[in-house]
Amino acid sequence: MAGRIAIAAVFLSFLVACLMIPQLGWVMVAFIAISGSMCILELRAMFRDHGVHIEKRVAILGVLLMVLEGAYSSLENTALALGLITTAAFASRLRGEVKGSFRDVASTIGVVTYIGLPSAIWASLFLIGGKAHVWCALTLTVVFLTDSFALFVGKAIGKHKLIPSISPGKTIEGSIGGLGGAVAGTLVAYYAFPAKFEGVPLWEMFVFAGLFCVVTQVGDLAESMLKRDAGVKDSGLGKMLNLGGHGGFLDMLDAVLFTGIPLYTYLKIFHPEVFVSV
Repeated sequence: MAGRIAIAAVFLSFLVACLMIPQLGWVMVAFIAISGSMCILELRAMFRDHGVHIEKRVAILGVLLMVLEGAYSSLENTALALGLITTAAFASRLRGEVKGSFRDVASTIGVVTYIGLPSAIWASLFLIGGKAHVWCALTLTVVFLTDSFALFVGKAIGKHKLIPSISPGKTIEGSIGGLGGAVAGTLVAYYAFPAKFEGVPLWEMFVFAGLFCVVTQVGDLAESMLKRDAGVKDSGLGKMLNLGGHGGFLDMLDAVLFTGIPLYTYLKIFHPEVFVSV
């Protein structure tokens, strides 16, 4: 457990450093592209023995295209990018067996959407700068504290299973502990950096912490559901690519990826000023 927290803390520190130092923006984009590609490889390996063939080249190039689209076009051409990926997925499958073609094409498009779209959103937000960085850092803090407190509280006093059919280790007590950690961290950030949250009412911080705590846990459970379906304990590709207690890249980034779309939507609705300079 300590190793898992340590790795997550190092990862969070790296992300926050990229947010605080604008010159590291493209370093972050490169990291997003690489980690997204690794997530694709992990998903492909997870379901390969279940008769699902995810077209590796199309999926990886699709994720890279999505990340570049988010970085360069600020998501203005997302629909076009997804359309090109869909076309490529169908065209690539023409060389294979007809049987199972729809399943395989849908799986390829699905993993690109699952990994590539939130990756594009994070790349876009990292390069926008300004207030976007504040909300990105706050979201990552909520993700980290939700996961950490849920783990600690669940191990200490967890008795009632949350969704045992998906993740037997997660408990209701742990989930509530995660919420407490998210709220506490958000309030600390609010009072420690008042200038960063000027004009933001206190009640919104409670709402934000609660909302993204829930999204974090749903993202974690969604990935657990995929692992349960695939019959694997973690998404790692072997000892050489195992991230300590996290397993694989997808195990570490599941919640971060899942918060991307809700975060972008939240900012578009409640803080459109973030995008004024885009």
